[in-house]
Amino acid sequence: MISTLLQKFYVPDEGDFRISGNFTLPGLILAAGLSALVSILSAYLYALLVAFIPFIYLNAMITGVFGIVIGFTVIYISRITLIRNAKVRFTIGVVSGIIGVLAQWLVFLFFLVTGEIPLQDTIQQGVFLFDPVILKDLLSELYNYGTWSIFGVTLRGIPLLLIWLAEAVIIIGAPLLLLLKYPISPFSEKLNQWYSKKVLAQDFAYVSGVVSYIKELRDSKAENLLHYPRGDGHRHSRVSIYFMEQEEIAYLSTDNIYITSGDKGGKDIDPVVRFVAIPNQVAKQLLDKYGIRKWSYQDMLH
Repeated sequence: MISTLLQKFYVPDEGDFRISGNFTLPGLILAAGLSALVSILSAYLYALLVAFIPFIYLNAMITGVFGIVIGFTVIYISRITLIRNAKVRFTIGVVSGIIGVLAQWLVFLFFLVTGEIPLQDTIQQGVFLFDPVILKDLLSELYNYGTWSIFGVTLRGIPLLLIWLAEAVIIIGAPLLLLLKYPISPFSEKLNQWYSKKVLAQDFAYVSGVVSYIKELRDSKAENLLHYPRGDGHRHSRVSIYFMEQEEIAYLSTDNIYITSGDKGGKDIDPVVRFVAIPNQVAKQLLDKYGIRKWSYQDMLH
């Protein structure tokens, strides 16, 4: 299971595009502020869901969704604010996750003590949450007596503490994993804008010989794809081109896609190459020959 997960992050060829690390102070402030705001609003909803839902497994899923929401927020907002610095994005992700953890605890404790949902007309009752002595006593009581049970056993003490820590790790860690999975995509420093991502409409043959595929792709400067075989519906590769008319170089990425069986029709996506530089004229030939898929919001991720 772990090896399968790691495969989603491993890229045999990470390509030629190198991020500049540039960002602006207004962009940083806006990205950090909006990410923190979304984190607080999500924490509010998350804490209430956890308080009302007594099922630990469902709560675990909600925790994962909470972390994912923070992660995608950081990715989208960092893109909108033109942040091309990975360290800055990771910092925003960590800080937003920590804010989310703290905010959900405050909302949860408010509800636990007052029995009311924190709204505009009740929020003044939560002044006690900013008293360190009261907070210490509340957390100590929760630690010793717990608030919910599993299989009829009330969780308290060390087991409860481990769950709290796991919850925090998920909320803070999920954004970082997403930032690793969706690296910063090609950006034109000359024109100060992102390359346009265009996914070729044709599904190509599944890449089984990754090393030979990469060598042929690089040796031919992607011209080999002009005659590459078509893939089938369940196992194929998908090619994305990052294109800008005014630039001399385009970038190409390839993913292997395997449609899993089952009613939900899920799919496994494994990266093969990321952001390999190709001549702009070859990119145009590929786009003209195969056409492009309909734009998806996921194209903003990378």
